[in-house]
Amino acid sequence: MSPVVAVHAVCATLALLLGPVVLLRRPRGDTAHRWLGRIWVGVMYVALATSMFIEQLRPGHLSFFHALTAFTTITISVGLWAAVRGRVEMHRRFMRNSWFGVVGAFTGAVAVPSRDVPQLATHDPILFTTAVVGLVGGCVALVVAVEVVARRRWTTRPSHAMTSVGSG
Repeated sequence: MSPVVAVHAVCATLALLLGPVVLLRRPRGDTAHRWLGRIWVGVMYVALATSMFIEQLRPGHLSFFHALTAFTTITISVGLWAAVRGRVEMHRRFMRNSWFGVVGAFTGAVAVPSRDVPQLATHDPILFTTAVVGLVGGCVALVVAVEVVARRRWTTRPSHAMTSVGSG
């Protein structure tokens, strides 16, 4: 497996795992949601960038997957723009559909026996299992860390009433 494919696989897996956390956790729009969303968008952009250098299906040529990369780059960017502009429903729709695209890409990556993921699982199951457990554990640790830091920042920040002139 090339370094580009490895980075792509790690980022795509993180995006796959983080997506439901960002999409389903409550409340939406709080500090933890924004930080987890930024991380998700970051790993998505890295996965998209690295996918442009993967030519295993048709060496030297662009494929249908490269077109999907371009399309997903646009949908992620529109979703990000919508969040910045406060267009919550548009943001939600674009990000949710982008994550479903990740699910589809993952399905394609593991459903074709000649692709790297099934080959790794078949030929080096210990490395494959270690990588999966490491990525899932790392993702859980990341989510917990963001939640703890966000909660601590929120609960230790002084209220405006306590910091106003003449309050103390």
